[in-house]
Amino acid sequence: MATMPAAASMMKKAFCLEHPEKCARFQLAFHGIVVPSNLYPNQVERAKMILAGK
Repeated sequence: MATMPAAASMMKKAFCLEHPEKCARFQLAFHGIVVPSNLYPNQVERAKMILAGK
């Protein structure tokens, strides 16, 4: 996300700040899992797979 600052800022606001329960990055951090740097806030399915240990 570092290479896309405008998009990252918009996604961060829409997912992580306004609705943290819908943010994939928040979901992992909440469970104490290291958040991959290439995980976007809208990648909830990927976050679920990481949480499931896949």
